[in-house]
Amino acid sequence: MGGAMRIGSWWLLAGVCGAMSGCSEPGLGCGGVACGALPPAITFHVHDALDGGPVPGARINGFPCTSGCPGQLPDGGLIERAGTFDFSADAPGYQDYQFQLVVPAAAPVAGQCCGIPFVPQQLDFPLMPL
Repeated sequence: MGGAMRIGSWWLLAGVCGAMSGCSEPGLGCGGVACGALPPAITFHVHDALDGGPVPGARINGFPCTSGCPGQLPDGGLIERAGTFDFSADAPGYQDYQFQLVVPAAAPVAGQCCGIPFVPQQLDFPLMPL
């Protein structure tokens, strides 16, 4: 009975660990690890292409963006994964842009409970005045 109880407990622990977003390997001992939120996969810094100054009314995918704004999907969701993403950038008095950005996947780190599954990208984005 004791052996069956230990096996059952191990499977329960492995199942809990596997269900937690912070666990990268079953049986690693990630139980109870609070990983917190992922950083944004993309952070934009928008500026004027001629003088480097701020761009009033700048938007990326329809959301206000000047400096240090996270990349957002058209539905407003934050990008927290690797992949290729489409963006549009606009501001009154500036050229509109359509572009794609690739967020590469990060290599898993052995023994790490709270790894980030992508390589965060910082994009310095100049908008050209009309």
